[in-house]
Amino acid sequence: MKKEPLIIGIDGSYTYMCEDAIEQAGGELFLLPSYMDKEFIDEVYQISDGVLLLGGGDIDANYYGAVNFFNIGFNPRRDRIELALVRKAMQDGKPVLGLCRGIQVMTVAAGGTLFQHVDNHWLWKGNYHPVQLTANSRLRRILGDVVPKSGEIWVNSLHHQAAQTLGGGFKISAWNDVIEAIEHDGGPWIGVQFHPETMQHGNKKWRRLFEWLVESADLYRGGIVGARPRPSPANRPPIHEKDVAVRRVKKEQMGPSVG
Repeated sequence: MKKEPLIIGIDGSYTYMCEDAIEQAGGELFLLPSYMDKEFIDEVYQISDGVLLLGGGDIDANYYGAVNFFNIGFNPRRDRIELALVRKAMQDGKPVLGLCRGIQVMTVAAGGTLFQHVDNHWLWKGNYHPVQLTANSRLRRILGDVVPKSGEIWVNSLHHQAAQTLGGGFKISAWNDVIEAIEHDGGPWIGVQFHPETMQHGNKKWRRLFEWLVESADLYRGGIVGARPRPSPANRPPIHEKDVAVRRVKKEQMGPSVG
């Protein structure tokens, strides 16, 4: 039986919804707590087929050459790990999908900058607002015929930071008063400023994003996508059972996480 593409990520917001979205799309999601040592994370990355960046807290502004002036809390270790994962994935041609905070991580990893605070986007207008999809964008093609001819769709809004300038060849694929989605012509890399994992059951078009990630990961595993050849299974680092059995950190219920 064919094994599901393995998607990895660092534990963050809406964990179980992300797991469900990847499973429904035909993949397997393996989430790591940010306290894991770098060597283990590197090992898991080597056997993975794609990366999912979950939502969460702010990114330290020092990573994009700014001073923190409106920051509601960040995890320095998670910042370092995810920025390194994105850069490595882009170097290897490995698919990446960024959700909310994830688009911000992708922006910073590629040399871009962020708005440290935007008004009216945290639970903006009852949590939903319209965005405009860029014509002929990959994102618009992925969402398919459910997108109206106008290109306007409604998304949720659970963030207070946003991409300001893009780097590394990224381009805008959706916007309103801020950048709402980015993509890259040079590889399978998409970031969205909203949370499709929380909308996938109410509107199946959002499941298509996760299907795109899993399908891209499957192609990568087959050697069709990627700037460099993948290591053969015999050459991949072993993952020890005791390490794979790592338990996820239990989080207190503090309400929805920004990002």
